Amino acid sequence: MVVPEGKTFLVYPNMFNGPCKPSSITITVAGTIIAPDTTDKWKGIDASLWLGFNNVNGVTVNGNGNFNGRGLNWWNQSCALSHYKPSKAVHISGISYTDLTGSSATPVAINLNCSSTVSCDGLTFDTIQISSASKGQKVTAACNHASGKTTGDTSVLSTIVAILVLSASVYVVLADFNVLNYGAVGDGKTDDSQAFVKAWAATCGSTDGSVTMVVPEGKTFLMYPNMFNGPCKPSSITVTIAGTIMAPDTTDKWQGIDASLWLGFNNVNGVTINGNGNFNGRGLNWWNQSCRVSGDKPSKGVHISGISYIDLTGTSATPVAINLNCSNTVSCDDLTFDTIQISSASKGQKVTAACNHASGKTDGTIDPPLSCLSHA
Repeated sequence: MVVPEGKTFLVYPNMFNGPCKPSSITITVAGTIIAPDTTDKWKGIDASLWLGFNNVNGVTVNGNGNFNGRGLNWWNQSCALSHYKPSKAVHISGISYTDLTGSSATPVAINLNCSSTVSCDGLTFDTIQISSASKGQKVTAACNHASGKTTGDTSVLSTIVAILVLSASVYVVLADFNVLNYGAVGDGKTDDSQAFVKAWAATCGSTDGSVTMVVPEGKTFLMYPNMFNGPCKPSSITVTIAGTIMAPDTTDKWQGIDASLWLGFNNVNGVTINGNGNFNGRGLNWWNQSCRVSGDKPSKGVHISGISYIDLTGTSATPVAINLNCSNTVSCDDLTFDTIQISSASKGQKVTAACNHASGKTDGTIDPPLSCLSHA
């Protein structure tokens, strides 16, 4: 099946159904396949689907063409928001994707979201390069109950390489928990704290090996002070922040709560925080009630270890943009800060970082510098 070069084909949402008679089917995409520019074409149709294969084995997709999904127009109706759950499972096996390039308007460029009862297996990804449609942004790949292998140049898809290069005795699962699916609104006015608590509870309690809690782009989530508690079942937890998390604009939300805390992790190991989102702490309103002023001292120490902060940018309304204020009885160790850039929200002002009983390493550009951590 050939999609010829030099042409752009407008295709409405569609499922290519099997079973098929040929033992081998190749789809060569040399031109461009483009999605509709309005979401009304998905009326009455599963909003998570644009193009898909159903009950088809032995398909190879190759070529140097492009898929233009018009991302954000229809992403907002995808399963990430609609809570859609498939009623039946279809076994997807032996499908190959070869020599595909393109761009994605969403942070998750490839989403292998297969059934928990009938997984996808025997998948092959060979020479795939998908970048972000937004300059300077990064894209990721996500898997749920999928296995297979990658070959060739998949440098853009570092996540999928790690997930899909599997031996017969290894099976890795990556599940996503989007805060919007747990009631978050993201309008910057509604208190989304309980939605985050529910999303964290599902993430932390998941029986999958590797899980991701997603704070999606294009939204601002108002968060009251909160502690994300463990211990957690997954061996690896990633918190991807693509949107903005914002603190309350009044300090009364900290009444009866440790004034040095806005958001924190308690009894949790092996967490990675990444993404190109922002934290807006509304600094000075609550900074004046922090432990720097109140003199509060924690009564117990919690061991924080093996946490990574990767590719974070933002602004700080306080002079200390990063404060690693750990217990003097149980220190924080094995922390990793990789490519962090936080500037002052006040023009011309400088920010600093402070450490108290913390150790670990830094990599890439760290601003403000964390002198207490060794540079890799």
